[in-house]
Amino acid sequence: MNPAHQRLLKHGVLAGSIGYAVVVAFFAIANVAQGRSPLFTAAVLGNTLLGAPSTGVAAAPVAVYNGLHLTAFLLLGLVGAWLAGLVVRRPQLWYLLFLLGVVVFFHLFGVVASLAAPAGADVVPLWEILAASFLAVSAMAAWLWRAYPGIRARVGAVGDFEDQLEEPGAKRRS
Repeated sequence: MNPAHQRLLKHGVLAGSIGYAVVVAFFAIANVAQGRSPLFTAAVLGNTLLGAPSTGVAAAPVAVYNGLHLTAFLLLGLVGAWLAGLVVRRPQLWYLLFLLGVVVFFHLFGVVASLAAPAGADVVPLWEILAASFLAVSAMAAWLWRAYPGIRARVGAVGDFEDQLEEPGAKRRS
């Protein structure tokens, strides 16, 4: 595997792992603060995925949900790292990276909210899903911003058109 692919894989896996860890930590803290098991939310959403009634925290639903959750975040991290590398080479494509962040945020919120709906809004409140999604996307973006320092310089340079503008009355070069 060439070094560029290794870097992409490393940064993507780290970005995805960071997003996943932020969500897991957020819900663990929220659950404990509400007097529940730290794995309560994963169990509720895992039971929904399995089509089983929510009967408490069990290993199978928690493993199913966390496995799917981790896989989704790793894929999102890889796509984010690929776009970050692309932005370094072609800064005019920075909006793709930004758009990915926006799309990921709303999809995380929407998918998890739809899984939580059968359990009831009081079991997994939408504000918690919204906060966890926002924190995860922000953490992933911060990691990619740090991992690809060329993005800061390139994105700032995209809007600098002064050197390309012609002076009024100046002759055009052919």
